[in-house]
Amino acid sequence: AKHVIDATDPLPKAIKRLPEAGFLLVKSRESGREDCISGIINHADVVSLPVRLLIYTRTMQLEKRVLNAIAKTDWGTTPKLKKLWKKAEEKHRSGGEQRSCREAYLEFMDLMRIGQALEFLPLANGELDLLRTARNFACHVAIDAPSDNLCPEEIPEAVERCVSLAERLLGDVAR
Repeated sequence: AKHVIDATDPLPKAIKRLPEAGFLLVKSRESGREDCISGIINHADVVSLPVRLLIYTRTMQLEKRVLNAIAKTDWGTTPKLKKLWKKAEEKHRSGGEQRSCREAYLEFMDLMRIGQALEFLPLANGELDLLRTARNFACHVAIDAPSDNLCPEEIPEAVERCVSLAERLLGDVAR
């Protein structure tokens, strides 16, 4: 039973169970088999396109939630954010096309730093790095792993940590 997951279960649930189980058998009534097992998921599957899309979607959701939370606030008065405020303000003023707000000129990591500094995203510094590498991993097909210094057998665990972090943050932010 610890190795069986229903085909309708959400991908984050499967990824969360994978480290403990080692592999998961996918159960589906449509399999046509008596045992209803239609496939297997192992650690190699966590670097697949569906997982990349999941990570990208989750990081986009985090980005949008931070943008919504800081909209129409004077976040630049926070001492450790003054440098980011100035960077965004300069880009906003000198931009050829005028975007709706200065925050639109910030990069993903800038927004995540703001979310962290304003305690909107409960992130430790190592987790901020993991979030950055997760986003890069999801966005850039040329990147084989969510870190430059991982050996191949460490990649699945890092991807699993990325997914777990994004899911936790989305749960925390929703509250």
